[in-house]
Amino acid sequence: MDNKQKFFVHLITFIVGHIVLNIFIRLEKVPKSLENIQHIFKSNKIWVYFSEVNITIIVIWLVILIIDFFFVFLNQKKR
Repeated sequence: MDNKQKFFVHLITFIVGHIVLNIFIRLEKVPKSLENIQHIFKSNKIWVYFSEVNITIIVIWLVILIIDFFFVFLNQKKR
């Protein structure tokens, strides 16, 4: 797998992961085994997703994704 394909796998993982997480947080009924996890997300107890300074895991992952994008496409032009 070349760098361009790895970037698109990273991009798809980023998008799908956030869609699944947002659906999970908004579900009305979840299995009993997942209720505690959903409650933790909804009550803002996980700082990596909800932070007063807005430096969350989503922002960090987005920055890494953007750097990955530039690395893949700038590196491709040098070849």
